[in-house]
Amino acid sequence: MILPDYVNKIITALESAGYEAYAVGGCVRDMMLGLTPSDYDVTTSATPDEVKTALGKVACSIHDTGLKHGTVTVSIDNNAVEITTFRIDGEYTDNRRPESVIFTNNLRDDLSRRDFTINAMAFSEKTGIVDYFNGREDLKGQLIRAVGDPQKRFNEDGLRILRAIRFAAVYGFTIEPETSAAVHQLRELIKNIAGERIAQELNKLVCGRVSEVIAEYTDVFAEFIPELHDCKGFDQHSKYHDRDVLTHTLNAMDLSPPDKATRLALLLHDTGKPQAFKLVEKKSEPDCFKGSFKGHAAISAEIARKTMRRLKYDNDTLYNVLCLIKFHSIPINADEKAVKRLLNRFGEDLFFRLIDVHIADDSAKAEQWRKRVSHFHEAAKTAREIIAQNSCFSLKQLAVKGGDLVEMGYRNKEIGAGLNFLLQAVIDEKCENERNKLLTFLTENKRSK
Repeated sequence: MILPDYVNKIITALESAGYEAYAVGGCVRDMMLGLTPSDYDVTTSATPDEVKTALGKVACSIHDTGLKHGTVTVSIDNNAVEITTFRIDGEYTDNRRPESVIFTNNLRDDLSRRDFTINAMAFSEKTGIVDYFNGREDLKGQLIRAVGDPQKRFNEDGLRILRAIRFAAVYGFTIEPETSAAVHQLRELIKNIAGERIAQELNKLVCGRVSEVIAEYTDVFAEFIPELHDCKGFDQHSKYHDRDVLTHTLNAMDLSPPDKATRLALLLHDTGKPQAFKLVEKKSEPDCFKGSFKGHAAISAEIARKTMRRLKYDNDTLYNVLCLIKFHSIPINADEKAVKRLLNRFGEDLFFRLIDVHIADDSAKAEQWRKRVSHFHEAAKTAREIIAQNSCFSLKQLAVKGGDLVEMGYRNKEIGAGLNFLLQAVIDEKCENERNKLLTFLTENKRSK
């Protein structure tokens, strides 16, 4: 394994000053998996002040980002590296961080406080891999195993429960039995975790192998999305579905692109079904009933809104997810004019996400209904052709701007209404997207009114 030059500069400087130093944690795990780490952390026997002295001749800047816990952040060659002193953690009282830490010269002590064996390995090019807890074997066996007692690890930081599930989903690993049992037993600790921390894990998790882990750990997810519990085993009594609501949901997620907004929307898109469910008599078959879920999209969107607000999601993600849920069942016509209207209504990114949601949703239904996805593929193809040809479907593409209408005497809301009128005329092919023709068209139609 080869570390980036900027990490080696830090480790070499610390070693030259007489200290131990290693890359540690997730970056070591990812390198061993053949992946490129997104960032690198360094652990060292040097205290923060000693780190600053040892790096005095290295071209970098050092920031005090966590001195209480022995951490400084080094900005070097346009990269940020967290450097933390070997430490032993004190008591955890908030299920998140230790109240105090004790610095130590013992690397094993430092690695023993970490969450999982695959994250408790250190590496330097001088020493090689340091692995006291059989992390390499667990990587080979594709296992998520707590370091030491899993009950203790999870009580220290309840978010580790979700991290275990996230690693299982992202890497396709299995949580080993003792650690898995603790995940179930201590799931209520998640209630003590800040919403934004849960969201950070959920964002990564939903883009992984979700169906197996959410099915196995539904009780854990129900701690912050309680409606999922009601979806599990809920018979839909519908010719469109041969699976319960949760199984359909998870299957749809697996069949969709690993996009955060798309996956979150699919996770929540049918959470309103148990509330909306009614058994109604079939008109063609007296005394024979079928499931009805009228209004479930709106109920699901409201559940999603409350859930995402609790988890402190940003407004852009919230907007995208709610739109995808609200409109996950709307008819989509592959006709060029209809597709232009949808592109205008949702914008390019959200339109294609909506297509992905429709395809995944229908692909997870009973077999005879899956053939309908070809229709959505046609709509996506039409949209790509429209975009490639730069055909007009939005106000920014319109050859007439607000100032043109102001010169014609339009004011306030009349300006927006006039522009939208012209856009619809272009989409409906009633007028070409050419400035003079559009202004003439607008004048003639205004006169006719």
